[in-house]
Amino acid sequence: MTLQQSRQNELLLINNTDFVQYLTYDILNIIFSHLSFRERIRFTRVSKTWRYFLTSWPHLWNTIADHHVNLDTNLLPYLDYFQGQYVRTVKIPEFSQQSTRFLINQSCRYISTLELPCHPATFKNVYDLLLSTCDTLMDLTIHSRVGNALLDIILDHCPNLISFQYLLSGSLYNFAGKSSHHCKKRRLTTKLRRLVLDIPLDKQKVLTILSNCPNLSQLQLRSPGMQLGYFDTLLMYIHQYHTQLEYLRLFGSAARHTSFLTYPIPFPPLSISQIAQPQQQQQHLRELWLIGTDEGSSTHIIPFIYQHHTTLTSLYIRSPVTSECMHHLASFSYPVLEELYIQLTHYSPLANDLYQFIHHTPHLIRLSLSSFTSTDIVSDQLFDILPSSIQQLKLQQKYNHGIITSEALTRFVKRSLLIQEIHLPNVQALDDNVLILVSLKHKETLTTLDLYGNEKITDKGLKGFIDNMSHSKKLESLNLGQCSLITSTMIYYVQEQLPFTKIYY
Repeated sequence: MTLQQSRQNELLLINNTDFVQYLTYDILNIIFSHLSFRERIRFTRVSKTWRYFLTSWPHLWNTIADHHVNLDTNLLPYLDYFQGQYVRTVKIPEFSQQSTRFLINQSCRYISTLELPCHPATFKNVYDLLLSTCDTLMDLTIHSRVGNALLDIILDHCPNLISFQYLLSGSLYNFAGKSSHHCKKRRLTTKLRRLVLDIPLDKQKVLTILSNCPNLSQLQLRSPGMQLGYFDTLLMYIHQYHTQLEYLRLFGSAARHTSFLTYPIPFPPLSISQIAQPQQQQQHLRELWLIGTDEGSSTHIIPFIYQHHTTLTSLYIRSPVTSECMHHLASFSYPVLEELYIQLTHYSPLANDLYQFIHHTPHLIRLSLSSFTSTDIVSDQLFDILPSSIQQLKLQQKYNHGIITSEALTRFVKRSLLIQEIHLPNVQALDDNVLILVSLKHKETLTTLDLYGNEKITDKGLKGFIDNMSHSKKLESLNLGQCSLITSTMIYYVQEQLPFTKIYY
């Protein structure tokens, strides 16, 4: 037998060997823990050894969180082995009445993380499941089409919740579900740290809920309809009674129709210290969002900024901001602010106030200015005061094109340390020279470039930019829409040189 034949026989022997028979339980535990629930179920069909190990392995049933899993269909052959007492995490993305009933029938009473939808046809099953798991639930997300019918039930019966998200899913049905009137007094939810109520609730209802959740660190609310002064009252209450908040997001009713909320940014994960210890001492606000709220709320954000301006890292004001309010905000310093979004409207502040505001943010990383009305605030002076730490710059508004020059853009590009995204639609100051400078200075970091409506960039300048960027392979998105001097031949060249970049034209 030759050496090559001997090695082939050894490889054949290895391939025919069931490694599950020879590995320890701890090693197998590590290997199979990297598989999804559906993959674990499929692997029970590999051999009798695999089936025996997996069906007797408690972690097999720990997490049921795969998309499009029909529990009745997928688990019917395994009912004899199913151990509901080991189920800890369940996420059901689709409307499935059978899946919820399956969990109830299999005595899954120790679920700690649960995400599921609820509409009139599944309300009874969801209600029963919540009551059976109320003592162990710690992280709950409901996608509701039954209004707030489940809200009181959850807050009254789930004392160990740490994170609770009640989200509006699609259109609401006219539905009257069960209530918890038998509860004489609402239970104080002292462990709750994250509360997201993305469903319209009246002001008094929200205040009642907040009064029973004294230790919140992350809060997101939405107003019902255009109720003037809705957030004024909430802001004053939160400022007085919820000084431990670190993240506050307030959305007006109109905010749902904006592209900003198509893929909402999730809250950061809760730290172990936040979960283990009650929030008795005053914390520092890190994030404040006002998206589509009424005009009056701009006045009541001043106490928040005054108290927390040294700790704010993210500030989104996509609501009408008066000149007086901006004048006050511009007088504070923001030593750790990294993210700033301001919507300029017909209440637009004076340019000097905006410049002073940005001047007080030495470590700003992401800046976005938008407006639906014409304004001349964006000028050379703005680009000259931008800190060198800027990585993402977005200007989405109408303004006088002549007040921005290519010289100011050149100075900004040269001064910047690391640019990842540039959104300058309809900015004619961005010419061939500036474009090539961007590719030379930031080709290793630039991922997005928006040149929509540019009438100065030519094929020559774009070719120089593409030739410099083609070697870095970092560019993910390039918008060349309505660029009048770019020919179709150059578009084909761009597509050939940047095959992995999304090109819009």
